[in-house]
Amino acid sequence: MSLNQVPVKRKKAEWCDKNTEIMLKVCIEEVNAGNKPQNHFTKLGWANIAEKFNKATNLRYEYKQFRNRWDSLKKEWKLWAKLIGKDTGLGWDGEKKTIAASDEWWEAKIQEDPEVAKFREQGLKFLPEMEFLFKGTIAAGFAAYAPSEDSRQYEGFNTRTEETNDNIDDNTDMEVNEPEIDTTTQNTSSAKENGQRKRGREGDKKIGVAAKLSSQLDRIIQTFESSVSAQDPTSITACVAKLKDLPGLERRSELFYKATKLMKKRANRITFVALEEPELQLGWIKSQT
Repeated sequence: MSLNQVPVKRKKAEWCDKNTEIMLKVCIEEVNAGNKPQNHFTKLGWANIAEKFNKATNLRYEYKQFRNRWDSLKKEWKLWAKLIGKDTGLGWDGEKKTIAASDEWWEAKIQEDPEVAKFREQGLKFLPEMEFLFKGTIAAGFAAYAPSEDSRQYEGFNTRTEETNDNIDDNTDMEVNEPEIDTTTQNTSSAKENGQRKRGREGDKKIGVAAKLSSQLDRIIQTFESSVSAQDPTSITACVAKLKDLPGLERRSELFYKATKLMKKRANRITFVALEEPELQLGWIKSQT
């Protein structure tokens, strides 16, 4: 065997956080470019990923190394999705960036699958990017993350206060349009039909109290909504404001109105805000419409 025929041993890929982040970024770029029509990248997509990654890192990784890393990341995502499941009422530990739950909850989860123990002290890294890339590729057992699911796939991240804020965001119009005075009016009408002639002072008092309560309720709702919008970046008001200023998203366009519909769901708003970069946010919107 000549020297030229001696096989060159491929250097083992080193996937530090920086390299992983670069790979995820270029993968998202290829998704936005249409080079991942289903669950897998096209040949052109993989070629572009390799070229962009190697140029950014001065490395010489090959297709198989990228594919192995992709499969590894997908496995991590599935494990995280399995951990979350459809559990509700969980909190979020901002310092550890993982689920805040009781020791009993964690012990039960770890007993089911010991691999999830690593998420107890640190959550899944690059969560927004992973959600963008792998959402919709999870098996039926992880239905909370399916794109057609109407449930909040990030519901477990929210404290009770955030859940309350979300309910007000989504249902404000319905609640405000139900003044209590209607009930009093119906009661008064019923009394007339039954031959009751007690009107005068008692009726005036009831209407006066109902009107006052309705007015007070309106003020409370308005004050609370203003406070929520100011404090919660994932509120509908805050997200729509971001859409109006998002580069590449033309106001009054069909895509703009589709994007506003996406903001009805809190899970979508959390993802949109977490992506942070306008390019990623716009790419995510296009992938959902």
